[in-house]
Amino acid sequence: MNFQNSKVLEERTASLKFDKYRKIRNSINYYGDDVAPETVKKALKEIPEIIKILTRHAKFV
Repeated sequence: MNFQNSKVLEERTASLKFDKYRKIRNSINYYGDDVAPETVKKALKEIPEIIKILTRHAKFV
């Protein structure tokens, strides 16, 4: 896999994770759903990583 392909894959993965957490946030805000503690722990690790990836991408767009 070359560098460009790995960047696209990284961005695609970040995009999917972002969408997953957007849906969770919406289910909390709009429907009052609960979130499992495991999901919160995973989100606390993944969201900062997503922000780094998307911020890097935004600087070049």
